[in-house]
Amino acid sequence: MRTDDVWVLGLWIVAVLMFAAMGCDGGAALDGGAERSDAGVVGDAGEPDLDAGSLPPGTDAGSLPPGTDAGVAPDAGDLGDGGVVLPDGGPCGACGADAPFCDPTTGACVACLDDAACGGATPLCDRNSNTCVACLGHGDCGPEAPLCDVGLRQCVGCLGDHHCRPDAPFCDPFARACVSCVADAHCDDGDRCTTDTCGAGGVCANAIEPMCVRQISAGVRHTCTRHADGRVRCWGDSSSGQLGTGMLIDRTVPWLMRGVTDAVDVSAGEVHSCVVHATGDVSCAGSSVGGRLGVGPMPHTLWSYPVAVGLADAVQVGTGRDHTCARHRGGRVSCWGIDGGGRLGTVGSDRDSDVPVEVSLLTDAVELSVGSAHACVIDTRGRVRCWGNGLNGQLGRGFLGPADYPREALLPASAVDLRTAELGTCALLSTGAPYCTGLNADGQLGLGHRNDPVYTPESILANPVERVAMGDKHGCAIRPGGQVVCWGHNAVGQLGDGSSLDSLTPVNVAGLSDAIALDAGAAHTCAIRASGQVVCWGSNQYGQLGDGTRIDRFAPVPVASLP
Repeated sequence: MRTDDVWVLGLWIVAVLMFAAMGCDGGAALDGGAERSDAGVVGDAGEPDLDAGSLPPGTDAGSLPPGTDAGVAPDAGDLGDGGVVLPDGGPCGACGADAPFCDPTTGACVACLDDAACGGATPLCDRNSNTCVACLGHGDCGPEAPLCDVGLRQCVGCLGDHHCRPDAPFCDPFARACVSCVADAHCDDGDRCTTDTCGAGGVCANAIEPMCVRQISAGVRHTCTRHADGRVRCWGDSSSGQLGTGMLIDRTVPWLMRGVTDAVDVSAGEVHSCVVHATGDVSCAGSSVGGRLGVGPMPHTLWSYPVAVGLADAVQVGTGRDHTCARHRGGRVSCWGIDGGGRLGTVGSDRDSDVPVEVSLLTDAVELSVGSAHACVIDTRGRVRCWGNGLNGQLGRGFLGPADYPREALLPASAVDLRTAELGTCALLSTGAPYCTGLNADGQLGLGHRNDPVYTPESILANPVERVAMGDKHGCAIRPGGQVVCWGHNAVGQLGDGSSLDSLTPVNVAGLSDAIALDAGAAHTCAIRASGQVVCWGSNQYGQLGDGTRIDRFAPVPVASLP
């Protein structure tokens, strides 16, 4: 064979091998003269062999893309680049109603590609997450919810407490709204007689505990408490009807004062008790002798239930042995009962009165306390002014003698609290120092001596204190922190230290270090603890300690039936 023949034969073999490698079907003809492979329509890599007669009418065979079978029209969407068959929906696959749009960048179905796909409460498309959101910045929010929470992409009222206002100072971390509270501690209204809870929506609920004791008043031989629901309970001596229970029967445990449901103040005297009502009137129960009940001439001398005095603007009441005084809204004071020694405070008059008469030259009282035969007030300038019997120095004027109108006591600073006793007076000054004056034969003024009488106020040894109480022959005080101390006569345990020994200096009352209020009777003392519990100690001959017995107590015992 010649060299030329060999060269031609080689070319032919190469051509055959190339054709076989392309997978062609050894010359099977397609309709229209084109050849088809299993994978799709295949023609010459250059010019495809098209059968012009098989094209649809109006089709230019020269305009078809390379590799197209002119006799078979492609179905849009059936073929992709390179002949790959794809599912419906393009490169993302089939998208649903929740994410109807195909993101060509990620090949994922998304909720939105621009704001046009959003609306309603979520008008903006967040292109980072391709979701519809309420806001992308604070500028997208309105006045009702002015801030954009970038994490939630929601308009909210606050992102921290600093965004809130005084009437709703806390930011609810879940609702992102300014509220009054997010914890019970935020609802403490300072009233220990309410249960303070933070309710739904950040609103405080301050429910009153009806039995909670708001005030305690110790009389000569009986005791009364005022409760959060406006009721009054009393116990002890009721021989004159002073408990107001409707019966002349002593009680060794608390009994409700009849018909009283709106009391705002209470005072227990010797043979009568009085309350101030929310209406501004005063009602009193007990002996009406000398006009101490203030209701005018009465057919009976003993009233075992409260009778109305007929006032309209009283805010505080004080009971002595034979007279009563009321402080009015605005600062006036009126008194009624026996006037001996000027105790009614009317200039130039020594007449008893069974109805209220106004105290002379006094229009600015802010605190009132009534002793056995005298009375004192603190005025708007912080001065202590007293009137009535001063023969034992209880008026604090620097000399002995009565006063028929208010006279200023000699004190080194303004007063903030005031207590009177049978024949003494103590004032708590703004400095925290208590000053006392009056009868001191048993060391009841707490001055560390028995010099008697004291007619210029002196500072007692318990200094400093927060409250003072005065009995007939003893005194007590609450020190900062709640510890109670007492001094003076102690024959029946009125000092509460577990002994019967008198003391000229303050001694700690046993087991009582959390007192918040205090008052003393003739020979007994009662206190309210921080827990609300009421305890008493001392003389109990008439059941005035309220523990269900008539046994004197030398240390505090709880009053029965009270919280």
